[in-house]
Amino acid sequence: MDKKALEAIVEMAKAAGADVKVVEIKGNESEEGNKENLPTIPLLKFEVGLEKNDGELFAKANSSSHELGELFLQVMPFGIDMERVEEIFTPAFKMFKCCVDDLGEEIRKSIEGAKEDEEERIRRESC
Repeated sequence: MDKKALEAIVEMAKAAGADVKVVEIKGNESEEGNKENLPTIPLLKFEVGLEKNDGELFAKANSSSHELGELFLQVMPFGIDMERVEEIFTPAFKMFKCCVDDLGEEIRKSIEGAKEDEEERIRRESC
């Protein structure tokens, strides 16, 4: 892909409202040794949130399509649909969810430990 095509993609993404982050890649060495730039456009977002349910604090993993990434795939002639993108990212989200579950377990243990410490402190003070 030549530099003009890359610039056109970046400009189109910016015009669509994307917050485009340009990353450096190695270009064809025969083209004056210059490095070409490509846009980085998010397709999916993985988020971790802390929520409280029935008095218990827990970590929750969320995954959703990124609107700008979806728009980018729709307007570019790549022939990739979002269902296929989500299939590709499913294993990554499962691993992310596993990490979030581990984080939630650490939070639970920490809260239990703090409660036990507080109960022990109160017991000692009441004696």
